[in-house]
Amino acid sequence: MFRQTRKMANVVGIAAGALATGVLPCEGTYYKIFLRALTAAGVGLTSAQILADIGQIRVTVNGEDVVRCQVDHLLMLQKYYWDAEYSTFINGIIPIYFERPRLATDSERSVYALGMQDVKSFTIEVQIDGVAQLATLEVFAYQTPEARLLGQHVRILRFPQVFTTTGEQELLTMPYLNDATKGYIALHVHQGTGAGVVQDLSIKVGGNAIYDRVPAGLAQMEQAQAGRTLQTGYYHADLGICNDFRDGFLPMGGVKDFRQNITWITNAPNNYDIIAEVIHGLQPQKAA
Repeated sequence: MFRQTRKMANVVGIAAGALATGVLPCEGTYYKIFLRALTAAGVGLTSAQILADIGQIRVTVNGEDVVRCQVDHLLMLQKYYWDAEYSTFINGIIPIYFERPRLATDSERSVYALGMQDVKSFTIEVQIDGVAQLATLEVFAYQTPEARLLGQHVRILRFPQVFTTTGEQELLTMPYLNDATKGYIALHVHQGTGAGVVQDLSIKVGGNAIYDRVPAGLAQMEQAQAGRTLQTGYYHADLGICNDFRDGFLPMGGVKDFRQNITWITNAPNNYDIIAEVIHGLQPQKAA
């Protein structure tokens, strides 16, 4: 179906230290939204200006987080998926995807979206760290008028972690164990406040390594072949590099043990983030 790009009401309450808010209409189907950060003169902010003035961005549907991360994580994801083809940062534009943009066809991409038929509230919260340049936050939606239930969509969620030394860290805290409606697309590990460096990373399911001590350089090569671009300060554990909407994720149904082993070298990361791209709304497989 033809997609419309529609101007929504601006985010309001922009002031240093404030939590600015926006409300989107619960109608049609949303594939992505764009925030447009402008100066008082109507000029789009540079990347550095956005990072200086904007902190966490939270998008909720019926009060539940669909996006919860820092603005720099959203800019990172845009560049990770698209820098291989063109320079993707445009002054002022902060993209937020609910679809999977690297799938091959529009019909595949359209599987993932926020249908509003069963949604009562759709809101944006933006932490304003400063107003050195930021004066206005516009909102644009890429959507269709079709009536759909919430259905399958991608959530972008930040999971803070701590590791204060180098060596191997085992994580057992990532959520969605044994939840057949969820599936992991990627885990993006940031270097943290200590500028830690990831040597390799494993992902284990039920004791079996499905991503087995993959060195950073090998991960970069595999991802480059799939149209991704390594972002400075990150290790990308991408489970969707096949770009296939049927198999390009790790389904969590029946998974009772899910862990990551990260080998840190050079520096300890100290406080760091894992940015998870997670599919919500999968249909559980029925027994034969």
